[in-house]
Amino acid sequence: MYERDNSSSPPPGGPAEPLAKAPSAGGKGITLSAHAAQVARYLQQLLDAYRPALAPLIRETIDEWARSLITAALVHDIGKANEGFQTSLSKRSPWEFRHEALSVAYLPGATSHDDPWFYSLASILTHHKDVDDERLLGTTGATASSSVLDIVKRNDERMLAGARPYAVWITEYLEMAGLKSTDPDMDKVRQLHRTLLHEQLPPPVPAHPRSFLLTLSLIHI
Repeated sequence: MYERDNSSSPPPGGPAEPLAKAPSAGGKGITLSAHAAQVARYLQQLLDAYRPALAPLIRETIDEWARSLITAALVHDIGKANEGFQTSLSKRSPWEFRHEALSVAYLPGATSHDDPWFYSLASILTHHKDVDDERLLGTTGATASSSVLDIVKRNDERMLAGARPYAVWITEYLEMAGLKSTDPDMDKVRQLHRTLLHEQLPPPVPAHPRSFLLTLSLIHI
């Protein structure tokens, strides 16, 4: 389930498979699909290990919850399939946007907290930065006032333009992960981020949780 055939050639005239990690000195970079498969395998091991503790708490939704988290692991870095991010890797300099926000833009939304996918999206959005991190907020525009929303949307367009050369790869990868390919939607990301900023989480959750996936672990285990 977590393996992907990396031997196939990229589409004619298209870019090579995007990298998730920059090459080490004298070595090769780690492709996005290879990195995602590693994360999914590790997460599966964690879910298997903690299932006896989680099962009584999550009960009938545990299988759906686990599946949604595995899918999230497979697609958590898909926002790196972007010319801007790939250039930042080669130059070893930060990209101006947060890739995790773009990752969420490609994925199905969740309409309520009862949907296991809601927390999977939350874990993707916060898998590097705190939910109130300034650079994450700068990318999503979740706290932007209406007077600057036009600027935010222009930034959306600049970010999304960098993904177009990878459109075929992104579509095929999403289908491999069992998801239908849709046009990326940054408005959906903004709404999710706003919701998370106002989320009331019980103790012992830290004031600024780095990851909502970690938050779930603190609550349930």
